[in-house]
Amino acid sequence: MAKYCWCLAVTLLLCPCALRAEVDIAAGCRVKNRPPGRCGWCALETLARHHHIKVLYGLSRKHASHCSPETLEEVLADTGIRYRIQYPGDDSRAILRYAVRQGLGAVVGFREIYPGGGGHIVTLVEFTHTAVKVIDSNDQDGRTRTMRLEDFLFWWDGFALVLEPAAHYVSLEGPAQASVSTGSRGAGGRHAPEAPSAQDGGVTLPAAAAPSAVGAGPHRR
Repeated sequence: MAKYCWCLAVTLLLCPCALRAEVDIAAGCRVKNRPPGRCGWCALETLARHHHIKVLYGLSRKHASHCSPETLEEVLADTGIRYRIQYPGDDSRAILRYAVRQGLGAVVGFREIYPGGGGHIVTLVEFTHTAVKVIDSNDQDGRTRTMRLEDFLFWWDGFALVLEPAAHYVSLEGPAQASVSTGSRGAGGRHAPEAPSAQDGGVTLPAAAAPSAVGAGPHRR
């Protein structure tokens, strides 16, 4: 029995990924999208409700508009809530691993399907070496979608926003905000998988709709 416990302890120490689990966001916290396309506000409010950050409740109702990473950050700056952000164009996955490892979840952006079509923003709840799980506000049934890692990385534009509620950041050392400069990233010649979601209703779009290069778009739907 003692040998078994020792082996189990060593396994957990050497394999921290075994401790990571999907961020379990209750159905009642999942905010649904509505016209004219408030996916970014919905994704942020979904996280806020999960973390009981009441100052952000009703965010999608108050903002009947598209948004961008910059406008989302402006709202957070006005409230004093601590957060981490990575801007579109940076493909570092460290912030996604951090978000899941700490049980925080993240708001992430998908690039536009065609030039001028606008991007899309969803809530990420799991990130592993093979798959990613997201909550898409276009899904009115509030489901959790599972994507292959390669599909997610194809559509992800690099944007990620992680809320750090008081219960979490009191134990952190150093500043919580870690802004990353905006850059650009090409598609790298990869084949386009199916789009993660259409702009209305969560209908999957054909692979042929994929653009030839990454673009953050003027707004997110």
